[in-house]
Amino acid sequence: MNPFYAKLDADIKATLLAQIRNLWTHTSTAIEGNSLTLGDTAFVLEEGLTVAGKPLRDHQEIYGHAKAIEIVYAWMDKQSSLQEEDLFALHRTVLTEAVMDIYKPVGKWKNESNFTNYIGNDDRQHLREFPAPKKVPTLMSQWLEKLNQFCAKPLTGINAVGAYASLHLDFVTVHHRPRSR
Repeated sequence: MNPFYAKLDADIKATLLAQIRNLWTHTSTAIEGNSLTLGDTAFVLEEGLTVAGKPLRDHQEIYGHAKAIEIVYAWMDKQSSLQEEDLFALHRTVLTEAVMDIYKPVGKWKNESNFTNYIGNDDRQHLREFPAPKKVPTLMSQWLEKLNQFCAKPLTGINAVGAYASLHLDFVTVHHRPRSR
């Protein structure tokens, strides 16, 4: 069992993990444009009902993200290292679009080049291209190795924050794919 909640009573642990799941789900989906509020998110996940006037897609996204968090919670108790298939399973869970196309593979590495725009120090718009699809398997293999190394040993609070920041930046830099809405 994960030491973070190992000494908590079962009821307190369940309540705490549900609150974290709700907040994490809300903030992660809101940043991508989901219209459900934190209260709506908790209502949908705890009551299993929809919110009138809100898009079905937003509800499905909330469920997919919450299921993915349950997978992450299970990973916290996992004794073995994470593998590529674990990431693909997470990807399949979080993506809820019914219609898929070959340029948006679910449970596979990206197969199309992608980029983002940003404003540079010169106040002009610039293009930043992400790694080419052919490089992604190797880069993600390296990322998984780094993740598993961090998970193999206890980390102090500040080291855990540093590990998270490093892993998050590496992941987004390699695998970011702009979301279509």
